[in-house]
Amino acid sequence: MFVHKSHKIPGYTLSEVLVVLVITAIVVGIAFSVLRLVVFQLHKIQTAYTDRTEVAMFKQHLYTDIERAQSLSWNDTDMVLELESKTGSIIYEMGETVIIRDYDTIPFGSIDYKGYLVGKEVTSGPIDAFKFTIELRGQQVPIFIEKAVDVQQQLTRLWD
Repeated sequence: MFVHKSHKIPGYTLSEVLVVLVITAIVVGIAFSVLRLVVFQLHKIQTAYTDRTEVAMFKQHLYTDIERAQSLSWNDTDMVLELESKTGSIIYEMGETVIIRDYDTIPFGSIDYKGYLVGKEVTSGPIDAFKFTIELRGQQVPIFIEKAVDVQQQLTRLWD
């Protein structure tokens, strides 16, 4: 007689494989959710960095223009800041959605403009300081820039 011995091949049962598949699907789903949140946060950080960089560059450009100018004048009715120097004049037109610098368009809206001359608020005419607020993606960024006044300018103002 021939005895037939069964040889079992080691392996997993169907229920064990299904449990592993379910656990793997749950882990992969959680991993993709976390990845999506991380990508979203990175996008927000990148947008905030870009916005801060644009504002810093605009402030630096405006500051440089004001320091090079010999005279500043503000017109509240037209919302125009005019900077005059020996080489020419630069005009900033303040709008609700953009600021126009000569032919350049700067994509910030601006609100709450105030010109100052010797610490007093001025609606039109010569100024030595300018304050306004940039509105960028729902956030308001205040900017205050003043022109350094030398002794000769102070004496001229005193005698005028």
